[in-house]
Amino acid sequence: MRLLWLRPVAILLALSALLAIGCSRDPLRPLQDSSETPARMGGIETVGDTLALPVVFPLDSTHVMSARDSLTIIDTKSMDGLSDAVMRAGRVKLEIPAGAIRGASTIQMRASPNGKHVQLEILPADRNGFDIPVQLSANFAGASTAVLEELAFFWIDPATGDWVLVEGSTVDLVTGEVSAPLSHFSEYRVGNRFLGKAGW
Repeated sequence: MRLLWLRPVAILLALSALLAIGCSRDPLRPLQDSSETPARMGGIETVGDTLALPVVFPLDSTHVMSARDSLTIIDTKSMDGLSDAVMRAGRVKLEIPAGAIRGASTIQMRASPNGKHVQLEILPADRNGFDIPVQLSANFAGASTAVLEELAFFWIDPATGDWVLVEGSTVDLVTGEVSAPLSHFSEYRVGNRFLGKAGW
């Protein structure tokens, strides 16, 4: 009988614990505290973004780069690895010599209508690496010689998000064709080689 007074105390303690739990943050409620919100980079939410293109500020009005061009022109080809092939998507051309790709594969080329932005993919993914370089080119016939002289292909390094100049990029000032040898497939842009920017 002496312990009966402990029952009301235990009930009060249990009620206060339940109230404390009820006042804590609901795990299903959206985060309100700015310290808990997803990381942002330059004001752009990066959560779930698998390919964050770098923000490039133009040095002048003639070298403006959009974040991403619309890749609406598509060409797909199945390869046996023994034959050569040529793929085209608007202004963009991909030349694959015989023996460059080891084994059967499927290649997809997606390009923007202006030819400045190209995405190349190969399946299975372990075929992405070539014994013989493939040749990527884009035609900008009609552009001035001054503009053409500065152009080159850049590829995006997925590890850093940086645009990297493709070594060996050349320009034919007569035909207006910008070309580059590729040792692997990635996402590419045509840009000003001297500014180090992947756009013009």
